[in-house]
Amino acid sequence: MRRKLFTAIFCAFLTGAGGPPAMSQVPTMEAAPDTHVEVSDEPRDVQVDEESRVEVALPARYWEYRDRAALAQDVQRGGCGGGQLPEEVVWEIRHKDAECSILCLRTPRSFLLRGRSDLEAFMDARVEAIRGEEADGVEVVEAPGWSESHGVLVHRVAFRSVNQPRELTFLLVDYFLRRADGAQDCLHFSLSCGAAPDVFDQLKPEIEAVVASFRYTGPIADSVYSPDAPEDRLLRPEDATGGVRRQSWTRWVWPPLLLAAAWFLLRRRRRAAPS
Repeated sequence: MRRKLFTAIFCAFLTGAGGPPAMSQVPTMEAAPDTHVEVSDEPRDVQVDEESRVEVALPARYWEYRDRAALAQDVQRGGCGGGQLPEEVVWEIRHKDAECSILCLRTPRSFLLRGRSDLEAFMDARVEAIRGEEADGVEVVEAPGWSESHGVLVHRVAFRSVNQPRELTFLLVDYFLRRADGAQDCLHFSLSCGAAPDVFDQLKPEIEAVVASFRYTGPIADSVYSPDAPEDRLLRPEDATGGVRRQSWTRWVWPPLLLAAAWFLLRRRRRAAPS
């Protein structure tokens, strides 16, 4: 039952025709009486995606790592997305006993950045798209902010849905870097972490540990910028909103919200089922 729900929600994410559902269309959720979430003190499980050259560490006991192969099976099992997993999906991490998911995606197209203004314009457009009319009822709970470490620029922002009986919180963390090998182009990875506020608060140390452990394993240039980059290689603000299709940002943000909704519905069904 649980696997079927995750498969159905993941398929909804893949097909996502025309953009995200309005918050009023997300299934109404009831609070579960047992809101305690197990927090793991087990050794951390390090997972490496060789194709994207990224590494992440997660608590081994209560979290489940699903790579592209496993997610592709979900797509085939659900008969959605034409049976193909979108190339931007890298992996997903799910908590085994709580409605919490962390999804990793990568911008598939090659691009360059001339300076900080290009990057800020992209992320400003992305944040505004999330806060726009398609996401009515969403408020910022952690102001957008930048940090930099060893050539990697990191952007964070957290949102909360406020027009549902059951609120949802999600954290969006974006990583920008430039490769020091090959084409020396820029890479963009995004982690989208979603859960109900009470669950998010209980799991926040683990979520933050997962976010902090995320790293690119290949050689990284000292600077993400290429001041002489040609115009046609630049990352544009319209890339953040998906242009006319308006699907780019929805694929990064909404899957964890929908997965959380599915978990609440599953718990409600379990409580209603005869013993």
